This record gives sequence, structure tokens and C-alpha cells, in this order.
Amino acid sequence: MNYVFMFKNQKSFRNDSVTDLKMLKISIKQWYKLFKDDNKKIYICGSYSYRELDEITDYLGDNFMSKYGINFINVNFIPPEYSTHKSLRVNYQMLSAYEYLGEPMVLCTNDVFPIKLIDESYLNKEYKIRYADYRDAVNPGWWVKNYIKAIEYFNEHFDANLKTVYEGHSLYYADHEFIKFCKDNPELLLHFDRDTVLILWLQMNGETVYKPGFGSTTYHANKWLLDKKTLQHTKVINVTLPNAPKCKQLLKKITVK
Repeated sequence: MNYVFMFKNQKSFRNDSVTDLKMLKISIKQWYKLFKDDNKKIYICGSYSYRELDEITDYLGDNFMSKYGINFINVNFIPPEYSTHKSLRVNYQMLSAYEYLGEPMVLCTNDVFPIKLIDESYLNKEYKIRYADYRDAVNPGWWVKNYIKAIEYFNEHFDANLKTVYEGHSLYYADHEFIKFCKDNPELLLHFDRDTVLILWLQMNGETVYKPGFGSTTYHANKWLLDKKTLQHTKVINVTLPNAPKCKQLLKKITVK
């Protein structure tokens, strides 16, 4: 199976040039050791300059790159309509990666990864329901508003009957049918992020996208969410603030050496 890490070093967001590279290295380790798959193929996908490629390879190191069989998918050109926002760029990179590989792929990131052994049954499963019915949302924030707009789009254009708003990111698997759906409906990827589109597409096709006890974010609105009890049952984490002291402590405890 192909594991494609959609990686961007967000220096302006993190205020340093190391954190995202560190998290990428951790994530690759976690995926490689904790996901049941004897035929893993690891790719790092993005739109990189020569300098950025050198930064990534220098940080990961030759031994690490060789051990995990890492290759790059460098998307040299992003059409203007996809270049105005990070999510849109990643949407286009997903299409480009699939065109290059010609095979289904797991869409990985550097801050969402397994911390205990998992298998394919955990792909495309969200880990929290924010609203059972989007019409119950009270004073929704920007992310919930975006999700609601996506739900309304699906309901209007595809005669769907979607209501649930899920929270956070998951471990996403893109196959031929989903990529074809995106190419047939390019306006979706120009308005919404790929994970929201995928989750709603799965729901529309009768798939179960909720797995209780699957995972957790580390922070929500700067409130620490994990404790010993929840962590004991958690399979996947979203390290939303990797430089926070508690996150640093957690990463030292859980990451595969």
C-alpha cells in the first residue's frame, strides 16, 4: 500500500523550521511500525524547491530515508485556482500523487498518526461527532461553518441526506472511485478540504465513518484533552500543538524508537 505524507513545513505558523520536520520523522516511524501492512511504500508529497528538498533530506538523513524506503512526489506546478489556500494546494497534490502512482493511497500527515497497532479497519474513520444534526449548531466556528456548507452542498447537488458534523482529522484512504468523483466534481476541491469531502462522500455511499474510541486531539481551544484513562483506549492522536510542554512529554512517551 502507498503511504503519501502531504508535507509542508509551516515555518510562519510554528515560528521555527524544525518542528514540522521532527513531527514528519515521528509520523513516518509510527505509521511504519504500527500499521499492519507488509508492503508499505512511503512517499513525501508537496511542491518543493531544491532548497526545501535539501532541508527535508538533510534532516531525515540518508540512513532514515533508506531504512523506510522514502521517495518524493514533487508537484512542480499548482494551478492558480488551487494556490490560494493550503487546503486547496493539498487537494491538488492529492490528485497529482494519485495520477503519479496510479494506485490507492493512504493520505498521511505529520501531526496525525497511530500510537498503538492498527489495521485497515481504522482508515476513513472519524473519532468524534461534533453535532448529530448540523442544524443544531449554535454559534459555530469557522471550521464547523465550512463543514455545514459542505453538507449543504452535498445535499443539494447529490440528493444526499447528510446531517452529522464530525470533528478533527482522520486516517484517510483515497481509492480510484473517490479520485474519479473529485475529478468529475472539481468544484468540491476548490471549496472544501479533501478530508471533509471524503467523509461526506463515504456517508453518501452508506459507509460507516465513526469508530468509537478511535482517537483524540491533544488540545481543543487550548484545553488539554488527554488523560491516563482516555490515552489508555486511544489508538490515534492529532498533536495539534506539538511545541506545547504536555505534547512534548507525550511524544517522548509514545513514539516508536
